[in-house]
Amino acid sequence: MHGMNPAIWLIPVWLFLAPPVLGEEQQIVPHFDPITVDPQLTLPEVVDLTLDKYPQGALLPALQQEAEAMQRRGDSWLAGALHAVFFYRNSWANSASITGAPEFQGAIEVPLWNWGQRAAGQQLAKDATTASELQTKVIKLQVSGLVRKALWDMQLVHNNHELAERVYEVSEKLTDTVRSRVDLGDLPRSDLLLAESEQLAARTALVRAEAEEMHARKRFSILTQMTRIPADFREVQSGISEINDKHPLLQAMNALIARKKSELTWVKSTGSGQTTVALGGNSQRGNNPDIGVETFTVEINMPFGGNAHLAPEVAAANLQLTKAIA
Repeated sequence: MHGMNPAIWLIPVWLFLAPPVLGEEQQIVPHFDPITVDPQLTLPEVVDLTLDKYPQGALLPALQQEAEAMQRRGDSWLAGALHAVFFYRNSWANSASITGAPEFQGAIEVPLWNWGQRAAGQQLAKDATTASELQTKVIKLQVSGLVRKALWDMQLVHNNHELAERVYEVSEKLTDTVRSRVDLGDLPRSDLLLAESEQLAARTALVRAEAEEMHARKRFSILTQMTRIPADFREVQSGISEINDKHPLLQAMNALIARKKSELTWVKSTGSGQTTVALGGNSQRGNNPDIGVETFTVEINMPFGGNAHLAPEVAAANLQLTKAIA
């Protein structure tokens, strides 16, 4: 192997001087995932476009809609929907009666808030709105991290691919040189076998590097649903070196805990149910249909007790609060 040394020391020289010979049009890997560099595209735009297509992004309008619905409920002067109640009675069994002494009654039931229930509903709506806004920041932060990682992963594997191309080119040239010297009798054939083995190893590494680059591109396109990347996505790092209380994820978790507390208070405020006031009128007729009695009616329905039926809902709300705190 002594005759092999003059050619081996040329590897580092060729490695840094030889230009790449395998472009994107000369891939060894069968599949090819094209990525276009768009000078007009910026990193924030990529994040925003990805957020629009991100699966968890669909939660944002739903959370906002939920908070708005809670706010409308808390702003309502009534604790629920109005009910129309009708009552009719007639003495059909009395065959001697001519008119049957009919009686008709109608009323509108108005549900009233329990003491402190409306305030609890408004507080729940406020906490739900805050939690929704902070959750939006969290999802955008997560998407930003995924996009940045995908971009820099592509850059890393691209650099590895370029290095593998240069190594393969050097090994190919080295093999040709050794083959020529073997044909001239300057080197033994064992050196040619060794050079061909090195070239095969370099080709294997190149195939692996190409596959990794294609996989990185595929991951980016799946994440962003795009085949374009910014020309420059470098950023100036902030001076933050540790996670503080202003971190969006911590703020979102604290907001979630506050919401769960408000939900527990809301469930407790419902008590045994809603008190209702029914306002209506009553009309009665006797044997003489020309003579009747018209009266105004007021009915109050006040539920009481029922703690055993409310307990499971309170326990469920308390369990969600405990999970959030944990």
